[in-house]
Amino acid sequence: MDENGVETTSLLAKARINAGISQKELARRVRISLRHLQRLEASPSREPKITTLYRLAWALGCERLSEIVEPEWLEWHRIDDEWEPEVPPPAFE
Repeated sequence: MDENGVETTSLLAKARINAGISQKELARRVRISLRHLQRLEASPSREPKITTLYRLAWALGCERLSEIVEPEWLEWHRIDDEWEPEVPPPAFE
């Protein structure tokens, strides 16, 4: 459940909850609006930018990008799971 009591099932929401980070804090860290993050968590069929996915994974401390990537998103992006999570993705440098 998110902080509003809404049941969450997306991989992104689960990763965020497991990391113990609020939606507001994650949006701040990734430099996206809270509303955009809420839409990504609630509607995995929305097409996210690949740079946003990398920034989210980095901010959540994921070892693999596939930890937050929904199957529907693979229709839009070829996912490289060999990225280096210790290196901040573009826009964090």
